[in-house]
Amino acid sequence: MPSGAGHDSAVFAHAGVPAGMIFVRNDKGSHNPHEAMEFEDFFVAAEILGGAMRAAADDRSEDR
Repeated sequence: MPSGAGHDSAVFAHAGVPAGMIFVRNDKGSHNPHEAMEFEDFFVAAEILGGAMRAAADDRSEDR
């Protein structure tokens, strides 16, 4: 997804720390006034974040 938001994770990338971003439209935090977050958008993003955290924990436990 083309985005100017890469600078948000660049510090981590330069330190060798993997990073990911979840984009959720938001009329209060977006540069585009036509974007508005619905609760369903939030819930989907929370599910994605939870899944990513579980996968990272599983990967980490396999490395031990």
